[in-house]
Amino acid sequence: MSVHPDTPAGPDGPETPRTPRTPDAAGRPDTRRLVTVVCTANICRSPMGQAFLREHLADLGATGIDVVSAGTHGSNGGPAMPEAVSAVESLGGSLAGHRSRRLDHELVGESDLLLCAASEHRFAILKWWPELDPAKVALFNEAIVDEADKDVEDPYGYDLAVFMLAARVIDRAMASWAKSLAKRWPETVADGA
Repeated sequence: MSVHPDTPAGPDGPETPRTPRTPDAAGRPDTRRLVTVVCTANICRSPMGQAFLREHLADLGATGIDVVSAGTHGSNGGPAMPEAVSAVESLGGSLAGHRSRRLDHELVGESDLLLCAASEHRFAILKWWPELDPAKVALFNEAIVDEADKDVEDPYGYDLAVFMLAARVIDRAMASWAKSLAKRWPETVADGA
């Protein structure tokens, strides 16, 4: 994948997205999928989306889908905003151990789907990686288009009440995405789920 000069770069950060796709012991190809949840700094919306999507996929038995998050801008290694942590916890999730990371060409290349909090993130990704299939880059709220605005507004700098509003919308969107992805990639769902 070519890298645009303005493309964010830097170390991968503390979170390893997944092991490479290699055949299993029986020689079957790895069918794991990777979804990367994206916002600006990876400290508010995308960590919330990651936590909720992981939870909803687990509830559906879709254990073959890995979920990570990253930001189009910002730095590596920072914690999620305290308000984001509280909002996620109030809805039964957890951001324990989250550390921000910047989206880079390696993660984009490994991702089967990039879910963006807002149109600006989708635009930046497609600008920086013009060879990327646009169908691999979607918005959180595409899954709930009749229930919410197209973009999830950034709650950064606001109080917990605004974070709670964002968290509720993101949770609904990720519940819908989980159902859609389990149907799209049935090989990722554990037998009997």
